[in-house]
Amino acid sequence: MKYTPKILNDYFNISKRSPIADFFILVSISLGILLAVYFLLGFAVDLIVPHIPIQVEKTLGKIFTLQYNSNKKASENKYISMVLSGMVKQLPSSHQKRDYRIRIVPDQEINALALPGGNIILFTGLLDRVRSENELAFVIGHELGHFSNRDHLKRMGRSLVIIMVSFTLLGQDNSISKFLVNTLIGAQMKYSQKQELEADLIAVELLNKQYGHVAGALDFFNRIKSEGNFSRILSYFSTHPHTKDRAEVLKEVIEKRDYLTKKRRPLKRKLY
Repeated sequence: MKYTPKILNDYFNISKRSPIADFFILVSISLGILLAVYFLLGFAVDLIVPHIPIQVEKTLGKIFTLQYNSNKKASENKYISMVLSGMVKQLPSSHQKRDYRIRIVPDQEINALALPGGNIILFTGLLDRVRSENELAFVIGHELGHFSNRDHLKRMGRSLVIIMVSFTLLGQDNSISKFLVNTLIGAQMKYSQKQELEADLIAVELLNKQYGHVAGALDFFNRIKSEGNFSRILSYFSTHPHTKDRAEVLKEVIEKRDYLTKKRRPLKRKLY
């Protein structure tokens, strides 16, 4: 039998799908691979976080505080440092060895951050709302609670990988690296409700040890509830998720542990 080849038409090597469909398929596959790598890296880092040496964390702290180091108005306050020192003394001895430091950033944002290396960022918008030393101590104790559980590193797990790669390839002073730091701090500092509650419980325990009672622990929550205007406090809850039950759970724990509520200490000095 003689073989007779068919004549090929001009559309033989052209896909029956549209180029747009092929493009979206390619993009979807690429995104899927990137997401898989992202989550796998995050999972791996989360496993490693509990074993990261303090010295390594201090190095990471220098990276994450770059934007505040460059802000000449960022300052420290001896009175706040004294309150911090008192709360740190109530921590387990192994946690007292860390070098905790508070930086006050002039910004109307009602917020506080726990960054690697024992760095606590307090925004003046939050300090403006503090009414007693006990309330200030609770805010500080809450951030110390995140350090105790290393929540700050767990939530930054994927960011740490991306930033370290960026710094290695582009350097610390590169504008892209600085942009990544600023963007990922906000994106990765959102703690889960479980982490928030655990930090609250550590804070109230430290508060009780330091003052012999827990007055001030619920003041911030109660003030927000009484104001009824959430527009000014959304920035705080962008990194510290808010639920109606959070204060109630904390109140129940205080009652269950029979913690006392005595007179609050007034603020002895201006906070900034």
